Amino acid sequence: MSGGVPLTPREMQVARLVAAGRSNKQIAAELVISQRTAEGHVERILTKLGFTSRAQVAAWVTASRPGGEGRLAAPVMSRRQPSRQYLGNR
Repeated sequence: MSGGVPLTPREMQVARLVAAGRSNKQIAAELVISQRTAEGHVERILTKLGFTSRAQVAAWVTASRPGGEGRLAAPVMSRRQPSRQYLGNR
């Protein structure tokens, strides 16, 4: 990530989880913190970076990764269509 960013190591960890599509509840469970603490981290991240949405945080995290400029984050869930061979004669 960028060296001039004013986020703490914990806030960076939370920002990465936000970028991965995790909810505050999921972040809390993964980091073994209260949901309110997770919410506070997200609020401080938004304030420090001057953002208004989690999507902006996700884009910032993705762009901040080495070679991440202009790349889209991998989707959290993929929606694959079933192969035609398994559809039979529909």
